[in-house]
Amino acid sequence: MAKRSLFDFIKSTIPAPYRPLLNKFLVATVLFLVWMLFFDRSRVINQIKLEQSLRSLQTQKEYYQKNIEEVKSRREELFTTDENFEKFAREQHLMKKENEEVFVIEVE
Repeated sequence: MAKRSLFDFIKSTIPAPYRPLLNKFLVATVLFLVWMLFFDRSRVINQIKLEQSLRSLQTQKEYYQKNIEEVKSRREELFTTDENFEKFAREQHLMKKENEEVFVIEVE
């Protein structure tokens, strides 16, 4: 009597309609996918979260670079002449000259 392998024994105990599911390549592929989805350190779920985080950080980077450019242009404009500096001080910090009154009008 020839020796039968464990795989042959398992294959013979499973009903005929389910035997194609025991193809060793199919089993290996399913085990690989399960391993990659749930057990591997760099599983697919983590990769998706990291990709979303990267997109968010890139959006923030673009926003802050745009703000830096605006601030640089305002700074350049501010420090070019004394009139611009005085205008900035009056508008932003409500500064005034002596013997001068400032009225602040708030729009609701």
